[in-house]
This record gives sequence, structure tokens and C-alpha cells, in this order.
Amino acid sequence: MKKGLIILFVTFFSTALFSQFKKTAIEFTSNTPRFETIDDVTNIKEDNPKIESSTVASNFSFKSIEKNQIEKNNFNNIQPIWTDEREIPLAIYGSLNLEWINENDIEELTFAYLEIIEKYLGVENVRDRFFIISTQEDDLGITHVKLKQHYKGIPIYGGEIIVHIRNNKPYFLNGYWYPEIPTRFNKINLRNNVDLKNIITKDLGDNISFRSLNTFEKEFLNTEQWEFEQVYYKNKENGDLSLCWNVRVHPNLGEEWQYFIDDETGNIEHKYQGICKLHDHEKKLKGETMDPTGGETAWATGLLGETHEINVYNHSGSYFLMDVSRGMYNSSQSQMPNDPVGVIWTLDAQNSSPENNDFNVEHIQSVNNSWNDKISVSAHFNAQQAYEYYKNTFNRNSINGLGGNIISLINVTESDGTHMDNAFWSGKAMFYGNGNEAFSPLAGSLDVAGHEMTHGVISNEANLEYYGESGAINESFADVFGCMIDRDDWKLGEDVVFTSVFPSGALRNVSNPHNGGFSLNDNGYQPAHVNEQYLGQEDNAGVHINSGIPNYAFYKFATAVGKDKAEQVYYKALTSYLTKSSRFVDLRVAIEQAAYDLYGSQEKDAAANAFDAVGITGGSGTGEPNDYQDDLQINPGNDLILYYDEVSGNLVLGTGDGTVIQDPFSTTQILSKPSISDNGSEIVFVSQDRQIHYIFIDWSTGQYEESIIQNETIWRNVVVSKDGWRIAAITESLDNLIHVFDFGLNSWNIFEIYNPSTVNGVSAGDVDFVDVMEFNYTGEWIMYDSQNTIKSDFGNDIEYWDIGFVNVYNNNNGNFSDGLIQKLFSGLPENTSIGNPTFSKNSPYIVAFDYLVGDFEYYLIGSNLETGDVSQIYESLGLTYPNYSRLDDQLIFDYSGFFGTDIGILGVGDNKISYVPNSDKILYQNASWGTWFSNGVRSLSLSDELKMLNISETVVVHPNPSQGKLRISGSELSGKYKTVLIDMMGQELFSQEVEIQPYGYELNLDRNEIGPGSYFLVLKNKNQIITKKLLIF
Repeated sequence: MKKGLIILFVTFFSTALFSQFKKTAIEFTSNTPRFETIDDVTNIKEDNPKIESSTVASNFSFKSIEKNQIEKNNFNNIQPIWTDEREIPLAIYGSLNLEWINENDIEELTFAYLEIIEKYLGVENVRDRFFIISTQEDDLGITHVKLKQHYKGIPIYGGEIIVHIRNNKPYFLNGYWYPEIPTRFNKINLRNNVDLKNIITKDLGDNISFRSLNTFEKEFLNTEQWEFEQVYYKNKENGDLSLCWNVRVHPNLGEEWQYFIDDETGNIEHKYQGICKLHDHEKKLKGETMDPTGGETAWATGLLGETHEINVYNHSGSYFLMDVSRGMYNSSQSQMPNDPVGVIWTLDAQNSSPENNDFNVEHIQSVNNSWNDKISVSAHFNAQQAYEYYKNTFNRNSINGLGGNIISLINVTESDGTHMDNAFWSGKAMFYGNGNEAFSPLAGSLDVAGHEMTHGVISNEANLEYYGESGAINESFADVFGCMIDRDDWKLGEDVVFTSVFPSGALRNVSNPHNGGFSLNDNGYQPAHVNEQYLGQEDNAGVHINSGIPNYAFYKFATAVGKDKAEQVYYKALTSYLTKSSRFVDLRVAIEQAAYDLYGSQEKDAAANAFDAVGITGGSGTGEPNDYQDDLQINPGNDLILYYDEVSGNLVLGTGDGTVIQDPFSTTQILSKPSISDNGSEIVFVSQDRQIHYIFIDWSTGQYEESIIQNETIWRNVVVSKDGWRIAAITESLDNLIHVFDFGLNSWNIFEIYNPSTVNGVSAGDVDFVDVMEFNYTGEWIMYDSQNTIKSDFGNDIEYWDIGFVNVYNNNNGNFSDGLIQKLFSGLPENTSIGNPTFSKNSPYIVAFDYLVGDFEYYLIGSNLETGDVSQIYESLGLTYPNYSRLDDQLIFDYSGFFGTDIGILGVGDNKISYVPNSDKILYQNASWGTWFSNGVRSLSLSDELKMLNISETVVVHPNPSQGKLRISGSELSGKYKTVLIDMMGQELFSQEVEIQPYGYELNLDRNEIGPGSYFLVLKNKNQIITKKLLIF
């Protein structure tokens, strides 16, 4: 999450994180085709009377201890959550618009909010009972204000609350507080420190080794041996808040105890050991120790014969190629040495390939801090240099900008075991091959390493699409910053190439893209001007080839203004102006704007001259580049919702206002969330017995029919394309294959899902398995989420979930595509996961998805794929399975409450990824897996010239649904056609040669041979293939 949330990282997950994505299957009851009629479905209007079985949308409510309902008050949007275990609310929800308060006055916003909710807190005069101890704004722009409770200046132990403020509005409070007033509140101070020490020393007795600590040991503790604080502490027997002394003592370096001693009686109210040893305070578990020390240095020789000072880590006398010396190192979250946070880390792939199942990584260690492996030394040094460049030049905290691990893997091979003649960034780590025919070990090149790691920076900023001109800009920025990291010349790879392959002695040359060649047939050649631009489809439509053009523009610009200014301008453009789909002309506008922002008109003119020199013209001036945010026409149909009833196990059809119109819609017990076509006529899902079911709805009559279209009992999930011409399915085997069936082609194709790298044709490894899928609106791409694993020999495997896109169909040639894969985000923060993605209904560049931090923090997130903006929409108690409304002004989602799962609804802003305050409520109770859809017809094309009807759309089959006798007509029809009827499983049931004229042809199907169900009628001649869907009753 770029722009503050999604960041580049190797993520350490538990497989169990997304095991929750599958619902527990309910026993399957029936799979026979059936025909139903939807009540009033042909005339759903907002002013229609609601039928008796409707469920009216209601506000979220939680059972109160006393009243079993939310308490009514003057602020209807304030909602306390009660539990039986507490006499105070567990939390208080409700956003308040305190518009009379300065939005920058966080303190006043906080206390005004507390005053409004005083009756729920049970605390009067909140300004005198709480004081702020910290204020922190997180990467989502949410401010968290922590307050401690006190009474007349003495803290109440355990009384802490957090007020959360979003969009300058307090909206949520949690924590623990005490509504009662202490029974003894005078500062009596009957006990002095000597008394307290004597009480504690006597209590510890001979079981604990107690001795005085010297100055060094106190510095090691970073505290005094004895610490005393007067507090109010709740007496466990009578429930009173008693005046006590909280004493923290370190009897020795290995022990810490906390005591609570009543000031009046001298009784020990409570005590506990303060150092957590995790396992009954006696045993140590493997990987438990969190050691902030251990950072050391060493001198070692790299691949080019140079001597480097490298940072290593000493753990129990064994040295690891791990740099913990940087400010990003988080010792409190690290479990050393196998699970560090915020380190530069070099690992050994042990001559294995990420494309194979046996790919494993291992620590690189030394027993005496001597490092003789030059490959590992160079790789480690490269990563340190890249970190220092971005930190010192742009104050960027690691590749991801948020202190994430920088991981390098050496000794990576091809899948067949041969040496890999390449290096690449996988989105998670740097992979180095040891060279073969064209290169020596690639870890020997600092600029190549800088290039690849810069891809991580790019993916967390503009996240430029790795295809066509966007991909060429992506490659160019990696070249540019690779040259800036190793800034002694304009060449890349000059330290590792073999001149027998690259005669110029360099892989690429930013100052001379032709690099000694004359055409694309010469190794290292790139075009230097748009009149030489490669327009083919190889190399992801020229991402490496055409990057020479913007490279040369950078060279021209940098020689005019200097490297120092040029790199700042390019970084500003990357982080502020470029978007995912930016093209060369957008790059020009971005660079000119960034130059003007930072330095003024002279540098802006130098940028314009540089782009003129390489033929990237147009768009000169300052302003925003093209945003490529085109929307679809809004579906003109009704607002409908299909959902799963948690009680009956049925599918139920309702409306967007909470009205139930068909219950049950289907009694088939489902295994996967249903997927629905854009016009609402086709629904697919996998049943409990793992078969694929298909429902066809005739919205003109309200009739619908359910059938099984794939009866093999192997399936786990299935989705239908928006136009209904394709389905995609995954099997129960938990593999990395997506099976796609095209009804027009009447054939399956299998797409293998892998992790793409920055090198064309090189995979960064297979994924473990695919889970959730959704077609985009062109039907050419499938968005999916998947689990991935890098296996490790030294501890926990590196597991992570992400979201990707696979190209499965090409509308231009009407056939399956090559399976190109792109990622939504390159990586995630530590211990996080994303999944359950969904597109907005009208903006193909807007997606929403679940974001899970650890095991208990759930967020519904929205993202604009073009601008890279990411926003928290909602904080939940579980996974949400979001889905946009017809107008994209609302989202429905699974709301995990204390009493089960309901379908909630909330409003989103004009940007479609921000929360509308006070808009969330329950739509359907005891329900989940809601899908909002419409029954209107619209164009699914963004391009005006593509919105013209194709021949299939001008052909009419009537009546449809039919009982077997039908007429085929169309102005474009003329001549002989082969007429074929195909069922939903792809079997040919009928074939006949017919002569069709524009006025039509009558076709009679033998009902003894063809039963009721959904079919495809295909008309073929040498010039045309026309396919129409047909429903037979």
C-alpha cells in the first residue's frame, strides 16, 4: 500500500491467517435442475410495498448487560459495545463532527469528544480525570490519542483509553477506565522507601538472588534498581480503588518484579514477575530471545577485489550476514536471528531456483567473523549502499520507506539447475544469479543491484505497470537510480558483462542508448529517440528496449542541471506525479512539474529541452499528467443483493435497501461465494459437493433456472466474467492453476500462476495456491489473491499473501492470452496480509480488499490503482468480503459482531475509497457473502469507438427463454451457416446446416433429445462465428 500503507517487504505470515477465507461447508442437499420465479422481480421500485419477509436496514446494535439493547441518547450515532465481563463498555463507536473546533487542535477535539460521551464513560469532569500521554498519526492518516486516568494528580493504575480520530473527527474509543472515585484519596504517604524495600525483600526471601547493581549494570537496565510510584489500585476483594505504591525492582540483571503495596496497611495487594520469559518463567523456547545488541563490523573482500567494511550480527558467538546497525532495526519486534525486523539481510539460496518446489534459503554464517565468500560480501555491501543512498539522498527509510527488511539472496539458479545469467527483484527480495554465458556473478555490480532494488521503491510509489511505455518508464527509473547509486559513470553492468556478448563493455549506457550497436539485433542496443521506438509485443511490449528513450532524456537533463538536482527531480516525480498507467508524455509533464516545484522555471525549461531531444513532445508546461481514470456507464438496472443466509444455509435475494424478495433463492448448500455477470442474468458458484452450479435468470419474466455445468467433484471456487462468456475455476487441490473456460471457443485453458520478476521470462517462484478471483470488466484479466512461500532451512518459512492480475484472454484476436501476470502491490508490512479483492462497479481502477494485521486487526481498504492512493475505509472485527453498490457510493461487507456475522453497509466518498462518517449500519442480519448486482444492460467498454454493437449483438434469438421452437434473425445474417447447440459443459448436442436470411429462420429443437437448461447457440460460416445464449424451459 503505497502512499503510507502498502509497502515493500518480505512478509512473515501464518498460513492460518487466510484459512478464515473459506466458510465451513454445510451438508449438500440437492443438485437437480429446477425452475423458479422471483417474486416481483420484474418491477422492483423504491416505492413498492415491502413484503412481510423483508429485513429492514438497521443501525449496528449490541446487547447491553441490563437492557439487551443499545441505550438511547441524544447522539444516536454513539454506540457503546457491552460485554458480560465488564461493567463499562468494551468500546464506544460513533463519529462526531465537532466542526466548531480547530481541526489541528487534537487536544480540544479529544476532550470535547470525551465530554459528549461522559454518560457512557461514567466519569464526570473528564478534563480533570484524564491527561494525554501520547499522540500518534499512523500511515493511514488516523490519529491515536492515548490518555491516562488519574484522580487529583495520582494515576489510577490500568486506567488508559485511546481516542481515535479520522478526518478530524473522533470516531472510536477503546481501553479501560474506572468510573468510581477512590475511597481514600489523601496523599497519606505512610510508607517510605525503606519500609517498602523491607516488605519486598522479605517477601522475595531466599528464592531470589538479590544484590546491589553497579553503574554499568544500571546502564544496561536503562533504569534504576528500585522505582517507586504512588497509584490508585483496585482492591481485588472489596473492589475499592486503594492508595498503593507500585514498586518495580530488579533483584539482579535477570529478574524484574512488580509490587502493589497498600499505603495504609502495608499489605501486598498484588505482585508479578516483570520479565516475560514466555514459558512458565523457567524455560526458553527456540527463537525467543530479542537481543538489541550483537551488531558488529568486519572487513571483507568482494568480487572485484575491493575491501569493504560490512555490518554483521553476533548471536551467541555465531556471526550472521545481517546488518542491525541502522535506525530502522526494531529489536522489540525481532526474534533473532530467524525473524528480524528492520535489517539488511543476505541469505544463501544454495544453488536452487525459486521456480522449483525445493527452493530453500539458509543463513550465511561465520564462526570467527571472517568472510571469505566474495559473492555474499558483494551482495551484502550492495544492499548497504542502496540503503545509504536512499536514506542520505531522500531521507527514505529503507526500500519500502518504512524500515522494511532489505533481503538479498545469492546462488540462485535456473529451474534446470544451471547458473542463472541474471539478477532480479521479485517484489520481496533481491535475487542474484552467478552468471553463465553473458555475465560473471551479478552481485559484483553495484549499479545492477541498485537498479533492481529501485524496482522496490518504484512499486511502493507510482507502482508503474510493467508493460508498454509504463513499463519502460519503470525500467528507466531503475536505470537512472542505479546509475546514481553507482554514480562514477553512465553505464550499467560494466563490472559483470562479458565483452564477447556485450562488445561495448556495458549492459546499457544511459548516455548512449545505442551502446555501440546499430539495431535491436545487437546486444545492449536501445532506441534513443521515439522515431526508433519498438512497437512489438516482445519484452512486455518493450519495457527494457524502450527504456533507452527516457534514459537518454535523463542524461540530457542531468548534464544540464547536474546529477544532484536531476535525481531530486526524478524522485519527486516518482513520488508525487506519476501513476500506474503513466506514459512517456506523462513522464515529461511529471518531470517538468517536479523541476518547477523544486527549483523553478530554468530547470523546468531544461527538462522540456531534454524531452524534446528524444522526441517526447506535447504536454509541455506544468500541471497534472493524464490520470487514465475513465469510468463505465452506470448499469441502469435495479439494486439487488444476493447473499448467504447463515441460519438456513440458503441463498437469498434482496435489494439494496434491505428488502428480501426471494427466500430461498436457492437451497443448494454453497462452498464458494457466488459470482454474478454484469447484467445479473448469470450466477455461478461451487456447491458443498464441489460441483459447479449455474443459475440463469430471465429478468423479463422473473423466471430462473439452476443447473450443474461441471459435475466433476473437484472444484473449490468459480467466477463468471462480467459479460458471461467466460468462467474461471480453481480446484480443491490447493494449487497455483486457474482453469478458464470460454463458451465462445468452447474450450478450457489452464493458467499457471507465478510470481513475476523484473526480468522478462524469469519467475520469482510459484505461488502456493489461489483463493479469491474476479474478472475485470473487459473479461481479459482475472484479479486474484494467493498464498506464497519461500522455504527456509533455518527457521520459519517466509510466507506472504498478495493480490495479482493474470491476463487470460485477448479481445483483439478473440483467443486465450499468454498468461502475463502483474501484481497489485509488491509487498506488505511485517505480519500483514491482503485478500478478498473486488472491483468497483463503474471505475475499473478502483478496488477494495481486506487488510489483516497480525491475527486480530482487520481493515477494509480501498485503493486507486492509477494514483496509488490507499485509504482505510473501515475497521472491522473480521474479514469483510467487500462489494461495491451499483452507483459505487456504498459498500456492503461482512460484519463480524459478538453474536455472529451480518451484512453491513456503509457509504463511501466521491473518491470511492474513503469512509462517509456515520453511514455504517446493518443491512441483513445473520448473513454473509453479499454480492451487489444489477439487472440492466450497458456497454462494458471504456472506449467510445468500441461501444458499437458487434455482430452477435445484432442477431436476435426469439423467444428466449424458449420451449424449443425459435426464430433467428439479424440484419448482418446472410447465407449458409452451420448451427450448433452446446450445453454448459461444452458438449455438442445438435448440429445442422441452414440457410439464413436477414428476415430470419425458424429452428425447431427436438425436446426428446434436449432437456431444460442453459445452452449456447453457435452460427458458423467461413467469415463469422456468432454465439448466443439460450435458455430452454
